[in-house]
Parts: sequence; structure tokens; C-alpha cells
Amino acid sequence: MVVDCDTDPGRQSLLHELPQDQRSGLEIVHLDLRDRDAVAALIHGRNFDYVFHLAGYSVIEKSTAFPYDSLMTNAIGGLNVFDAVRRSDTPPRRVVITSTDKVYGEMDGSHYLEDSPLRGIGIYDAGKLTADVMARSHFHTFGTPMSVLRLCNVFGPHDYNVGYRLFPKSLSKIFNPVAPEPPVLYYESMDHWRDYVFVEDVIDALITMACHEQSLGEVFNMSSVVHLSTPSVIKEIIDTSVRILSEVDPYRAELVEKNGMQVTTYGQGALAIQRQRLDHTKIAQRLGFRTSVTFEQGLERTITHHTERLLRNGH
Repeated sequence: MVVDCDTDPGRQSLLHELPQDQRSGLEIVHLDLRDRDAVAALIHGRNFDYVFHLAGYSVIEKSTAFPYDSLMTNAIGGLNVFDAVRRSDTPPRRVVITSTDKVYGEMDGSHYLEDSPLRGIGIYDAGKLTADVMARSHFHTFGTPMSVLRLCNVFGPHDYNVGYRLFPKSLSKIFNPVAPEPPVLYYESMDHWRDYVFVEDVIDALITMACHEQSLGEVFNMSSVVHLSTPSVIKEIIDTSVRILSEVDPYRAELVEKNGMQVTTYGQGALAIQRQRLDHTKIAQRLGFRTSVTFEQGLERTITHHTERLLRNGH
């Protein structure tokens, strides 16, 4: 079962791009997590084995633009899920929630550990931090079967959040159907460093946590595959796009290479953390989890997906 507040078939998402034989096996439920009664009715009306809570405002800038909705979704929406599981007569074996490295705030030292202070103060950070802490509170207070995975920056195909997120925003410029445009690098993010991981590895980590007894009541940092500055990421996206496009559309590849990237100022906006890096020793030692897709492999698969979409649409 997939639960979402936007089930419009016209929405760009992996859900609506699945082949019919795969999609027909999914039950899709339209539900707003801010509706406590609706969440409870869903949880209490089914015997779920596992619940994966990934829903929420996932973009810092959007959370800042709509602070009330963001906090109601990320904090209260999470609480509604935890409370419904707590009150269920047939609770799932495990509830795994996705948190974020943003809960740590600015980094002291070289890495965040799972027991590092939680000092996130942005609107997005605060909402995710609240859900993170409340999940663990429900485990320690009520025995609710919770596990928390703190993610870094996830990338991969089918991410269509082109207005905000670095990968889809950059790729939407490069693969503009009319003509390629230079990806945008904000001056304010020149010195930002982040961890990155391919989406399939995140799915594997979530399933591992759901099934592993040693993850019960615990929080884990997600393993990353690379730690890069924002300018370096955009350069990697451009260089890989040029290499892949040169095989199928040499003219576009030449334009992409010539365009490079555009540096501009973002101006007033969300609070930004300069450097973030997760220590993932715990998830490796406790659960035996390792990533399987390198940054280069994930980037090539992501860009190949966008190249194929461009060709299918006749460009």
C-alpha cells in the first residue's frame, strides 16, 4: 500500500510511471497525515507488518516559505502516525521513519555521530527533529516498535522536484526540451559540503532496519557514497551528461559543455548549514549494512534515465 496526499495521475512520479502490471498490484490511498482520525482509521483498519514513514515536506526552501504547513506535516503528521500505531490492537512489527542529517545543525568536528547534539534550528530542521525525537520517545515510553534512519542527500531517477533539489533542478536545465541551459550554482552554496547516496541504497537500508532486531528503538545515520562540495556535484553532473549525450546527441552535448554552470545569488532565504557529514559506523557494525551503488554508477543511471526520456519525447 502507498499512502500519499497527492495521488493525481497527472503528477510526475515513479508511481505513475510504473508498468501497469506492477501498478495494478499496489493499493494507492489518498490521505493527509495531518488528519489524525484518518491516519488512525487506516492504521487500525489493517494488519500492517511494516510501516515506512517517508512522507513530509522534504525541501528546506519550501518549508521556509510555508512554515505552518511544513511543521504540521513533518512534526504533527509524524506524531499522528506514531500515536495511531501506539493505540493499535494489532501494531506492525516495525515502524521505520526517515529523518535527516539536518537535525544536527552546524557540525563540530569532522562527522556527526548518532549521539551528537541535535541543534537544527531551521523550519525544516525543527519539524524533522520533532518527529525524530517523538519516534524514539514513543519507543522508550510506550514500547512502540520504532526505528529512525537519518538520511543525507538522496539522488536518483524519478526525482521531479525541479524547483528546489540540486540534482533534478540541474538536470531539468541540461535536459530542457527546447535547448539546454546552464545549471545554477548559488554563490551562497559555494562552500557547502554534503553527503550523497543513491536512492536504491536508501531502500535497502530501510528494509534492513525493518527486519533487523538490533535496529529496534535505535537511530542510525545513513551510509553515504561520496562527500562533495556543491560546485563539484554540479560539475560531475555536467561532465557525465556531456559524456552520455555525446553518444546520442552530440550537438546537445556540445552545448551543455559550452554552457557550463551559471553562478548567481540566492538572496534572502532558508538557513543553510555549511558542512554536513554523517558517520555511518553504527549501521555498518550493528546491521552489517553497506551501500552497493557508487556515486559514479548512480549518476550515470540517473542521467541515462533523463537522456532516454528526452529521446522518447522526440527531442
